Amino acid sequence: MYLSLGGDVIGYENASVTPYFHILTYHLTRFIRDETPFKSFTGQGVEKINDTVRSIYHNKCNKHDACKEAILALKRIDHLQGFERQPHQYTKKNDEYWEADIFEQRRKRPRLCVASTEDEPPINESDVDTMTIHEIKATLKEMGITTKCRREDKLREILRKAISDNANGVN
Repeated sequence: MYLSLGGDVIGYENASVTPYFHILTYHLTRFIRDETPFKSFTGQGVEKINDTVRSIYHNKCNKHDACKEAILALKRIDHLQGFERQPHQYTKKNDEYWEADIFEQRRKRPRLCVASTEDEPPINESDVDTMTIHEIKATLKEMGITTKCRREDKLREILRKAISDNANGVN
């Protein structure tokens, strides 16, 4: 039937007959009669192995022994063929956590993208004594003051002077 179109339609020549057409034409009826699954003759396994070997070869041909890697990969696939991944069984230990506690914990997390809506009070000289070195450096940076000083007492002195200058209107 397929080859009878050879003279009339382009692409229906003898050369284009594949093993799939041969099986379909000559053997499918016997498979159906014997109740043999046709899937075993589809060639999907061979196609998958070919795809795997080609990808290994093209990915590793300049770095490693590509043939050895392909054979090892096929051996792993063959060895693991009978196994199936079992998903991890998870059971909730504390239902209260999932109903209420998780929302409370998430509410307490600091939000990076939410800006403060309240205006912070201006820093005065008495606040300088309770600040850490990192807070002092950050405050100086916000005020536009750059310094290479790392000594705590000098940084506090620079910040006090900057606060007093801002309070007096000195630029």
